[in-house]
Amino acid sequence: FSDHKKMVIQYSVSAFFLLLALLSVIAFYGRMAMILVVIPYYLLWAFFFSYDLRNVTLLLPFLGLSMAIGAVILLKYILRWIPGLHLPKTNIWYGILLMVALILAVISVKYDRRYLLQKEAEQARLLVGDSTLNTKLYNLYYSKQLKGKILSGYEFLKYLPGVKQYYLGLHFDKENLDSLQSIYQKNRTDHEIEYIIFNENAPSEIQDFISKKEKEGELKLYFRSDAGWHMEKILEGNKTK
Repeated sequence: FSDHKKMVIQYSVSAFFLLLALLSVIAFYGRMAMILVVIPYYLLWAFFFSYDLRNVTLLLPFLGLSMAIGAVILLKYILRWIPGLHLPKTNIWYGILLMVALILAVISVKYDRRYLLQKEAEQARLLVGDSTLNTKLYNLYYSKQLKGKILSGYEFLKYLPGVKQYYLGLHFDKENLDSLQSIYQKNRTDHEIEYIIFNENAPSEIQDFISKKEKEGELKLYFRSDAGWHMEKILEGNKTK
């Protein structure tokens, strides 16, 4: 299939599943699932946690229940219009048929892991923290230029899919200069840290230390965002000084 046909199929299946979920409100238990769980959880995810698709997985059983109820309702309406077809006394066979159909539909929808990670990254880049800093981080990540850890006072980094594996946290507003110097000195031998991210509100002694290292040629300003985040690169030639 071409990309256009795949997109048409994807949207068609999504629209059909949405129709089933909406039909479930005709039944009492369907209304309860939609009103008490599906709609509130989805809105909560969409506004606050949509940067990671895994956060919506807890909703899937309830959404599946709503779709199953809606499918039974739809099936009943369709069978009423088929002349000469007598409904059995029990709906168990229709339930089994419905379960098989839904399982096959779910199995048939396959997403590449890289595709899911990219979608999560796009959401996170815009919704979490400083979008301009996030963009710079993802540019490094996708260009495969990011090799070492990021000593970061930017805590949102640990929530960014893909990039969070490089996070090494340090609260620059709470830690003293001795802590930073100790980490910096240790990095001269293990070369674990490649970048340092701190905010312009960090204590003056820490900012003075970083400015000094810039003048000595050990650090170089890589990026500064409008929100006051500074990203410094530890220069390769000066890691072992």
